[in-house]
Amino acid sequence: MEHLADFLAKTGRHLWHSIVCILLAVSVVAVSGCSKSAAATVPYVPPSYLACTEVTPYQLVNVYYGRYGSRMRQAEVLYNGSPFVFKNIRITTEMLTSVPQGCIWVGLVKCCPLTKDGLSSLKIDSMVDIIGIDAGMCPEYHGLVFTGCVFLPAGIVQLPLEGSTSLPLSIY
Repeated sequence: MEHLADFLAKTGRHLWHSIVCILLAVSVVAVSGCSKSAAATVPYVPPSYLACTEVTPYQLVNVYYGRYGSRMRQAEVLYNGSPFVFKNIRITTEMLTSVPQGCIWVGLVKCCPLTKDGLSSLKIDSMVDIIGIDAGMCPEYHGLVFTGCVFLPAGIVQLPLEGSTSLPLSIY
């Protein structure tokens, strides 16, 4: 009987150690897998973009072309080269038709990505925040061009950065 008790005590101890090792191994794999996927979903945002101004595509286009285009030059001086963010933009089929040309259209704003693969993560009906640099009026159409655009899952990064100064938009 003593031998049976010793055997069960040793076996139980080995079984307990095996279970603990398996749980540790599974948790390490799960944590490392999560951290890789979380890091892959947040693209790089240049530090100069964090002091952006939140605006809708319509508002920004209206600053340039409103009042029969009488403020185009003033808008170019004030806003060209400045970072802006469009929040909660739903990606549509129409937007993705221009991807082969390397950019997408968000209303009347042509958004060209910061990196070559910047558009690859866009899916129909996904919600994104688009941050980029206003490059001024589009030579092809009655609209604007954004360069260096970063497409972020909507709300994943707090933009504009809290405490940063936004540019005032003088529409009229």
